[in-house]
Amino acid sequence: FCGGGGEPVSLSDLVDGAAECDVVLLGECHDDRVAHELERYVLTSLAARRASCTLSLEMFERDTQLVLDEYLAGLIREEDLLQDARPWANYASDYRPLVEFAKDVGLRVVAANAPRRYVGAVGRRSQTTAEDLWPSASFRLLPPLPLPTPSKMYLKHLHEDPAVVRTDQLGFEPTPAANGGDSIGASDEARCPYIGLAAREGLEAPMLLWDSAMAMAIAEALDQTPGTIVVHVCGSFHCEKRVGVVEQLEHFRRPAPPAKQCVVVMYPEMDCHKFVQERHGGTADFVVLTDASLSRSHDYMKDVDSVEPPPGH
Repeated sequence: FCGGGGEPVSLSDLVDGAAECDVVLLGECHDDRVAHELERYVLTSLAARRASCTLSLEMFERDTQLVLDEYLAGLIREEDLLQDARPWANYASDYRPLVEFAKDVGLRVVAANAPRRYVGAVGRRSQTTAEDLWPSASFRLLPPLPLPTPSKMYLKHLHEDPAVVRTDQLGFEPTPAANGGDSIGASDEARCPYIGLAAREGLEAPMLLWDSAMAMAIAEALDQTPGTIVVHVCGSFHCEKRVGVVEQLEHFRRPAPPAKQCVVVMYPEMDCHKFVQERHGGTADFVVLTDASLSRSHDYMKDVDSVEPPPGH
């Protein structure tokens, strides 16, 4: 569907629109197997159309870029990649096909996410500044500090989302739930392996670091390969309503001309043929509704429920 008024569009229309842009953000529900198939379709289609295409993934952290590069170059085995690059639990079923396609045709793959140790540190301290006594080498993995000021729309989106980030990743104390596990917020659907924390005080800084790191990684990819189209795969929260990564990328592109961004979000719905303006309108340039009755590719709630607080917390 067209994200503005909900007019039906074809996948060909979606690819045609995306191909005219500098950055295509594919916002997914991470356990949606249909979304993952669509991502492969979009990536392969854009790689065939554009002279240069770069794949960017939330699912790899920035400090694993060297390992990822070594694997793509055929220098190390896949088992080494799995050991040292810390891929998500559903990598084999959901993201490996993207990486293997990139490897086969020679696409660059960007490890875009902020290392979780930094996100956790910011969660515990509520902020990170240039005066923090991080080793100098740490700053190459972080966006320039201080982080850009988020818009009012960004903050509104952050606090209205029912479940954002898993408590242990942000360094917060877990919130006891009635069943003895961590609280996972109001939603039964996890959008990310780190989700489970309802919006709360102190959440803005770590989430801003998360989005800023991904935006900086995309900006660097655009600078390093002029004319490339960057296909960035992330949770829908990070790009819907054109905030999150979309908003931060505008900051990190300065003083270069703004990147033309196409936002595609994919939502599982029981009625995937019905665009609901109140829920779907204005979330993206293109909205793809998938069949929520299909089995999920991974049980993220099991991962959330099994989390134990880090030592000393």
